Amino acid sequence: MLPAESKAQRWLFLVSAVYEGETSTTPDPNLDLDQLARIEAELLERVRIARTRYEQAKGEATRLYSLQLELSLDLPDGRLAALQTARIESQALQVYSAALREFSDFILARKLPKDPSSK
Repeated sequence: MLPAESKAQRWLFLVSAVYEGETSTTPDPNLDLDQLARIEAELLERVRIARTRYEQAKGEATRLYSLQLELSLDLPDGRLAALQTARIESQALQVYSAALREFSDFILARKLPKDPSSK
């Protein structure tokens, strides 16, 4: 873990180094470095959780598909399970992609994330 001063310096560097002069996506000037660091940490946590969920869904889908191939399951329930699993995997990938996009927008373009409760 970095000392608070190093985190603040890192954040200042990131904010000032990217897109100089752009004000439309600049974080609220009332936010201090600690608040910005908390936002960054929250976004990283969202990415971690979304990645874990996506990897779990992908693993389940892979297991189901290999089981279907192994057992040659072509039953209606098997097809329904495959469709549901594919849908869950797709949704998990969308959430993961959105979390990555929010994090990169925050770091690179200084764009504050949307409030999760407004989604």
